[in-house]
Amino acid sequence: MVEAHNGQMALDQVVSKPVSYFDLILLDIGMPYMDGNECCRKIIEFVLSEIRKFLETRKKLKLRDTKFDSRLNLKV
Repeated sequence: MVEAHNGQMALDQVVSKPVSYFDLILLDIGMPYMDGNECCRKIIEFVLSEIRKFLETRKKLKLRDTKFDSRLNLKV
C-alpha cells in the first residue's frame, strides 16, 4: 500500500514504479495541489505512453528478427 498526501505525490508514486505495480488506485477528488481528476488524467496519459513505447519496441524487434531491410532484390 502506498500513500500520498496530495495529487502530485500520487502521480510521482505511479510514475516511479513499473506500470504493472498498482492493481488499484484510489484518488480523492479534493486532494490539495492537484485534484483527483487532473491526477487521474495524467496517470492515464503516462500509462498510455508506456504502452505505446512497449508496442513500438516490440514492433522494432519483430522487424529486426525478420531481417527486414529497405532493399528489394528482384531478378529480371
